[in-house]
Amino acid sequence: MMTKKHWINSFVLLAVSLLISSTALGQDSSSDNLQIFLEKIRADKKLFVATVMELTDAEAKAFWPVYDSYQKELQKINEATAALIVNFAKNYKGMSNDTADKLIQDSLKIDEQRNQLKKNFMPKFGKAIPKTKVLRYFQVENKIQLALHYELSAQIPLLR
Repeated sequence: MMTKKHWINSFVLLAVSLLISSTALGQDSSSDNLQIFLEKIRADKKLFVATVMELTDAEAKAFWPVYDSYQKELQKINEATAALIVNFAKNYKGMSNDTADKLIQDSLKIDEQRNQLKKNFMPKFGKAIPKTKVLRYFQVENKIQLALHYELSAQIPLLR
């Protein structure tokens, strides 16, 4: 049986490879394959969350619609993060102060959006499941996010 740590590691490696390959693919004919791959990542994450959350049938009925809505909003933030990384990569060799400032401001905005999303959804999750499970869910999301950021940071060089 796969441990929770193994699940997170596997998911993060898939997500990082997706992000790296999606920036390389751009808007070419591989976009359909990319969409299929994105759906696979989302399904694997949902399976992982289902395993970790240990929801009762009644909790699951209330939780999954909120989860799906949260993931839809989170996807927008993740897309903004990917765009930020692509913008950094495009400007890496000739970074101007103006571009650096824009990247900093965009990064701060993304962080604010992520925190606001959590604040907005905390009561929604709290109505669906006990607060202890809400905390568990956000722990899982945070662990995935931290692992993803760690893997991404290893792939992104420091600006010279």
